[in-house]
Amino acid sequence: MNYIKNNYINWIILLLGITILGLGNSLIVIANCGSDSITIFGQGIANTLSIKYGYGYIVANLFFFIIVLIFHRKKIGIGTVASAFLTGLLINLYMEILPFSTPDNIILKYTISLFGIVVVAIGVALYMYSNTGLGSFEGVVDLLTTKTKLRFWIIKICFDLILFISGILLGGTFGPVSVLSVFTLGPLIDLFRFLLKKTNIIKEHKEENKLETEDLLS
Repeated sequence: MNYIKNNYINWIILLLGITILGLGNSLIVIANCGSDSITIFGQGIANTLSIKYGYGYIVANLFFFIIVLIFHRKKIGIGTVASAFLTGLLINLYMEILPFSTPDNIILKYTISLFGIVVVAIGVALYMYSNTGLGSFEGVVDLLTTKTKLRFWIIKICFDLILFISGILLGGTFGPVSVLSVFTLGPLIDLFRFLLKKTNIIKEHKEENKLETEDLLS
């Protein structure tokens, strides 16, 4: 109980990140100008299994979760499980409650799609910053980053390319924005993670917890 109490900021940031991530993914799907690689992969799985996209996203998460569980277990936490299941469910929810559908105006479609990419990057950066465990996709990227010593955004681009091609082969929808997202999401996530670290919110909170613990022991 004390662990949850002392890390409530982490949980808030995690839930905020997942909520924003689900919204971003939904906007990309609704815009219908081409999805990001993870969305395409989830669509491909959903198409193959004849299920809703949100459930396809969950299946994709479970596949990569097994990889992280075997090779990068130390990065697994409540955030891993939360992102795997809640994101897919939130996507389904957003798809039902958002008060608009795919617009006819091409400029508006691309505006929504590009905005969705930025929102996804913010959501991913937030739940990675929460330090509650990496999501399945980011866990694989972090594993490869650790093994190769390359920057996160470089591995992210390569990983997204693999998902992009696999998703297309499975029947996922793609377009011009899909290609753009492959090469922009990684750098955008890195940028937002850098900005979040600058806020020092979680570090300051941990220092407060440390001081509280020292006071109790003294």
